Amino acid sequence: MSKIIFQVGLLVFLVSIVFFGIQGFDLLETVSRSFLMFIAVMVTAGILLTAVSLFTKGSGRDDAGIPGEQKPAQRGSTGLHRPHDAVAHSTK
Repeated sequence: MSKIIFQVGLLVFLVSIVFFGIQGFDLLETVSRSFLMFIAVMVTAGILLTAVSLFTKGSGRDDAGIPGEQKPAQRGSTGLHRPHDAVAHSTK
Protein backbone atom coordinates (compact mmCIF):
# COMPACT_ATOMS: atom_id res chain seq x y z
CA MET A 1 0.00 0.00 0.00
CA SER A 2 2.85 2.36 0.70
CA LYS A 3 4.07 1.88 -2.88
CA ILE A 4 0.73 3.09 -4.19
CA ILE A 5 0.78 6.14 -1.92
CA PHE A 6 4.34 6.93 -3.02
CA GLN A 7 3.42 6.59 -6.70
CA VAL A 8 0.41 8.88 -6.30
CA GLY A 9 2.64 11.40 -4.51
CA LEU A 10 5.20 11.17 -7.28
CA LEU A 11 2.48 11.72 -9.87
CA VAL A 12 1.32 14.84 -8.03
CA PHE A 13 4.93 16.03 -7.83
CA LEU A 14 5.48 15.67 -11.57
CA VAL A 15 2.13 17.19 -12.54
CA SER A 16 2.70 20.12 -10.20
CA ILE A 17 6.16 20.70 -11.74
CA VAL A 18 4.48 21.04 -15.12
CA PHE A 19 1.71 23.21 -13.68
CA PHE A 20 4.02 25.58 -11.80
CA GLY A 21 6.46 25.64 -14.73
CA ILE A 22 3.70 26.83 -17.04
CA GLN A 23 2.78 29.55 -14.52
CA GLY A 24 6.22 31.09 -15.06
CA PHE A 25 7.86 30.47 -11.66
CA ASP A 26 11.64 30.14 -11.60
CA LEU A 27 13.16 26.66 -11.26
CA LEU A 28 13.86 26.69 -7.52
CA GLU A 29 10.38 27.96 -6.66
CA THR A 30 8.77 25.41 -8.99
CA VAL A 31 10.64 22.48 -7.44
CA SER A 32 10.06 23.67 -3.87
CA ARG A 33 6.31 24.17 -4.41
CA SER A 34 6.08 20.77 -6.10
CA PHE A 35 7.95 19.16 -3.22
CA LEU A 36 5.52 20.73 -0.75
CA MET A 37 2.63 19.31 -2.80
CA PHE A 38 4.31 15.88 -2.72
CA ILE A 39 4.73 16.02 1.08
CA ALA A 40 1.12 17.21 1.56
CA VAL A 41 -0.26 14.36 -0.54
CA MET A 42 1.90 11.77 1.23
CA VAL A 43 0.90 12.96 4.71
CA THR A 44 -2.78 13.25 3.80
CA ALA A 45 -2.87 9.80 2.21
CA GLY A 46 -1.05 8.29 5.19
CA ILE A 47 -3.51 9.82 7.64
CA LEU A 48 -6.49 8.69 5.56
CA LEU A 49 -5.11 5.17 5.23
CA THR A 50 -4.47 4.95 8.96
CA ALA A 51 -7.96 6.24 9.78
CA VAL A 52 -9.62 3.80 7.38
CA SER A 53 -7.63 0.85 8.69
CA LEU A 54 -8.47 1.75 12.30
CA PHE A 55 -12.12 2.20 11.37
CA THR A 56 -12.35 -1.20 9.65
CA LYS A 57 -10.58 -2.96 12.52
CA GLY A 58 -12.89 -1.39 15.07
CA SER A 59 -16.10 -2.08 13.17
CA GLY A 60 -16.23 -5.72 14.25
CA ARG A 61 -15.86 -7.16 10.78
CA ASP A 62 -13.79 -10.30 10.69
CA ASP A 63 -12.58 -9.78 7.14
CA ALA A 64 -11.80 -6.88 4.87
CA GLY A 65 -14.08 -8.12 2.11
CA ILE A 66 -16.63 -6.23 0.12
CA PRO A 67 -19.66 -5.21 2.20
CA GLY A 68 -22.53 -7.58 1.49
CA GLU A 69 -20.20 -10.22 0.09
CA GLN A 70 -21.01 -13.70 1.28
CA LYS A 71 -18.33 -16.13 2.30
CA PRO A 72 -18.09 -19.41 0.40
CA ALA A 73 -19.90 -22.30 2.01
CA GLN A 74 -17.84 -24.52 4.26
CA ARG A 75 -16.89 -27.85 2.76
CA GLY A 76 -18.14 -30.91 4.51
CA SER A 77 -15.94 -33.43 6.23
CA THR A 78 -16.08 -35.69 3.16
CA GLY A 79 -13.49 -33.60 1.35
CA LEU A 80 -15.62 -33.38 -1.79
CA HIS A 81 -14.88 -30.38 -3.94
CA ARG A 82 -17.21 -30.61 -6.94
CA PRO A 83 -20.82 -31.81 -7.29
CA HIS A 84 -19.86 -34.63 -9.65
CA ASP A 85 -17.42 -35.92 -6.99
CA ALA A 86 -20.40 -36.56 -4.74
CA VAL A 87 -22.02 -38.74 -7.40
CA ALA A 88 -18.79 -40.64 -8.04
CA HIS A 89 -18.23 -41.04 -4.28
CA SER A 90 -21.74 -42.37 -3.67
CA THR A 91 -21.47 -45.01 -6.42
CA LYS A 92 -18.27 -46.54 -5.08
